[in-house]
Amino acid sequence: MITPPRLRTPSDAEINAAAIALDVIKPGQRLRPRDRAKVAKTIQIAEQLPDKDDEDEPAPSDPIALIAQTHADLIKAGLTDLAADRITAAIAPQIWRDNQGAAHALR
Repeated sequence: MITPPRLRTPSDAEINAAAIALDVIKPGQRLRPRDRAKVAKTIQIAEQLPDKDDEDEPAPSDPIALIAQTHADLIKAGLTDLAADRITAAIAPQIWRDNQGAAHALR
């Protein structure tokens, strides 16, 4: 039987920093045990993802597809729909600006 690689347990500081960055908690708030486990799992999954340089296929330039894929990936990583919605809403403008969605602004 093949055993999966053992995942590194994130430190308390890493978990709290990620929870703040993901807008799960505000600075100074305590993280609920259930949310703590989800944030830790998110960190572990993120560490297993390949670097952007290692990807074989180019990222699609359609900002709507990128935003939708980001949302789906967050839910697949174990975040709740609400957390995935919030994170996606926070990064969607940057994805839009970085791709052809903002081409009209350059004219």
